[in-house]
Amino acid sequence: MITLEPTTEQRIRQAATESGLTIQTFLDLLIERYMCDKLDIQQADLALSQAGEISLDELKAKYDL
Repeated sequence: MITLEPTTEQRIRQAATESGLTIQTFLDLLIERYMCDKLDIQQADLALSQAGEISLDELKAKYDL
């Protein structure tokens, strides 16, 4: 069990309700999406670090990301 600030808990409840999901399902999907995004970023960083490519930092600087 975790303890959240009341404002944070309310925002989670509101987002879950607006999504038509239970809080548990909403949080499960949120964590799953985070993990997928993290993996995508790691894979992109690896691909960009290969010879002949630019690094993630260079890409961010080039496109002001």
